[in-house]
Amino acid sequence: MSLQEKLAEDQKAALKAGDQTTLSTIRLLRSAIHYAEVERRGPLDDDGILSVIARQVKQRRESIEEFRKGNRPDLAEKEQSELAVLQRYLPPEDRIWARSCPR
Repeated sequence: MSLQEKLAEDQKAALKAGDQTTLSTIRLLRSAIHYAEVERRGPLDDDGILSVIARQVKQRRESIEEFRKGNRPDLAEKEQSELAVLQRYLPPEDRIWARSCPR
């Protein structure tokens, strides 16, 4: 099963389960993938999708740091929950790296 198919299946499951955090995060991720495909003028393979996910993870980490500096723990917590959803799609070695990065 490709990563694109896995995202579609997980989106359906989140919709059925009523998991709004997972649902909105996957929708945002699939939108970012679509923009990358438009920019590339062709479909992305799993490696291309993983690079989009890595960019999204980096973006969430930066947002968490800025929200904490700005004394906005509510927004930092939201970004943290989205980060947890994104990390599900990273390979195991990238998950270890993502957890070890400064928060």
